[in-house]
Amino acid sequence: MRRWGVFILLMTFSDLGVAGKCQLPVSLNGLTLLIRVNGMYSPNNVLADMVLEYVFEKKSYQVTILNTKQSRSGIYQYRQLTPMLARFSVLEGSKAKLTVYSNTFVCETDTIGYTIFSQKKNEGVSDIRQNTGVFIIQK
Repeated sequence: MRRWGVFILLMTFSDLGVAGKCQLPVSLNGLTLLIRVNGMYSPNNVLADMVLEYVFEKKSYQVTILNTKQSRSGIYQYRQLTPMLARFSVLEGSKAKLTVYSNTFVCETDTIGYTIFSQKKNEGVSDIRQNTGVFIIQK
């Protein structure tokens, strides 16, 4: 299902002419990323309509939910797959309450684009969670 979501997102936005007109960063180190999560609240979309602020260092990050001021931190891996497509994978929390998720990014400009969030099954999550959002990269 997750692969289909990425495929559908790419097909949807390729019609908007975004391909070749933008480039995502090669590294997130030193950047701040804002993500607004789309959708309505549900048990599978607990962050709907929230704005998340990620602040990145070389291999770690801190995320703050700006609506509630709650913060979390973790480690990440980031990979630019093509100039307009990238993914960061996250391990958030401790071993007892580890959260594993990824965000796949498709750019519209060099600083704005769309994201697909995918959370794997883990404690407190009965199924794979997915949602979409928009992002802004602050340099």
